Amino acid sequence: QESKQSTVNITLNAMGVIDFNGSTVSKEELSSKIQAELSKNPELHAVISADESVPHGKVIEILDRVQVLGVRKFAINVDGSK
Repeated sequence: QESKQSTVNITLNAMGVIDFNGSTVSKEELSSKIQAELSKNPELHAVISADESVPHGKVIEILDRVQVLGVRKFAINVDGSK
């Protein structure tokens, strides 16, 4: 049985809007989508990207949510391009 590695992309833009794999979601929808992905693949990776103007605390809030749900592997990317 081959192990499949799946990565989800979570983006927080300057306005505080959350995108999950390209679709705008609420925090609650983000949680349910991550849970659904984890049920398909417990080795799920998350890439969390945020505009540099997003307050640090907002990024940590998303990171905490992802970790509490069970994602153990993640990366953080800050978009500083203007």
